[in-house]
Amino acid sequence: MNCRQLCIKTILVAGISLIGLNAWAATAVTQTNTHSGEFINGTVAIVNSGVITQAQLDQATQEAIVQAKSQGLAVPDRISLQRQVLQTLISETVAMQLAQLNNITISDGQIDAAMTQIASRNNMNLSQLQNALSQQGISLSAYKDTIRKQLTINQLEQQAVANSIIVTPGEIDNYLSMQNAIAGPGAQYHVEHILIAYPSDPTAANLAKTKQQAQAIIEKINKGLPFTEAAIKYSSASDALSGGDLGFKTLGDLPSAFGSIVPTMQVGQIYGPFASDSAFHIIKLVAKKNSKIPAHYIEQYKISGIFMKTSPILTATHIEEQLNGYRKDVAAGASFSKLASENSEDPISAKAGGDMGWQDTSQLSPSFAKAITNTPVGKVSQPFVTDKGWYIIQVQAKRKIDDTANYERLLAQQAIFQRKAEQAVQTWQSQIRGASYVQILNPALQMPDAQS
Repeated sequence: MNCRQLCIKTILVAGISLIGLNAWAATAVTQTNTHSGEFINGTVAIVNSGVITQAQLDQATQEAIVQAKSQGLAVPDRISLQRQVLQTLISETVAMQLAQLNNITISDGQIDAAMTQIASRNNMNLSQLQNALSQQGISLSAYKDTIRKQLTINQLEQQAVANSIIVTPGEIDNYLSMQNAIAGPGAQYHVEHILIAYPSDPTAANLAKTKQQAQAIIEKINKGLPFTEAAIKYSSASDALSGGDLGFKTLGDLPSAFGSIVPTMQVGQIYGPFASDSAFHIIKLVAKKNSKIPAHYIEQYKISGIFMKTSPILTATHIEEQLNGYRKDVAAGASFSKLASENSEDPISAKAGGDMGWQDTSQLSPSFAKAITNTPVGKVSQPFVTDKGWYIIQVQAKRKIDDTANYERLLAQQAIFQRKAEQAVQTWQSQIRGASYVQILNPALQMPDAQS
């Protein structure tokens, strides 16, 4: 139950300044040149003006071992695992430095809310979560610190990428057509993944060398190296410490480079290396399943309403009294439609006797939706206020309709957005890492060449 896995991973979006980070990187170079002995003592890596210590690496490595064993993953030799863990710590350190420069902070309330969500997703209460952590040797304070770090990075990422992500109706149409042509919109594929990133200065020569490294990894796997262990040892992807396991995903949830390959694979097959915009990839199809999206129904309510707005003369108290008067009139036999026509300040519905048609509560404000669902058919609601003004409504009827087609489009939109967001995050992470000064002091902790 490592928080690196339990904490929510969110999506990104534009506007984080890298100027301060570049300044930190320049400062780090100067400090390294002038105070190298001071840095090296107990330090395994220099990241801009900060450091990663051996103690931090040892603790994170132990967490990774516990997590891998809990998932049934083959754990590579300790130095291979330390290399991968160190890469994760470097990325986290760069992100936290950037968050500090951009004044991003996380409140205690946000941490408490995240812990409640984590406990709920693991079918626990907070006390049970704390006991589970204690059994794994993780203190509550250390766990909260890890949550604070993850939430900080998530917020940084959100500010960095998401407003630039657009999903068009055409993309949704193409996604659904592709899904239906292959195995239906519910088809899911369990994929494991190894990513070998291109060099920061790609040339024909070093790209060829990178591809050879990827091919060497496949050869090791073919000779018996477990795929998940190879991912932990060699992959540059953020999921490397989970053995490259992407879990069950639809084609739309998988990276776009996988879309035309995965459906053609047999279970157990390994494919690669193949290229994307930024890396070579090796994938393994662990399993696949066809699951039909169940019919999705929504409730709609046919309502009529009387709407009133406050003014310098008519206060909220006066309006509430007046609307309660209309409720009494209806209870005594008056026509709600006639009262709405004569008194509602909504010109459109007033002309129709207050008729507001069929409404889906998911499309309404929380106060409006609550008033509808709390009012029995044929009755008139208590007066309630929205951001537009005051209402009373009469619920005339309710029905369930099959909204599966719209629901499938919504799922497709979410899948496309998620895929674009993950790709945007990877690009952004490469940018901030490239803008940073990073020096690994122990040569043994450098990521290995698969051909060696």
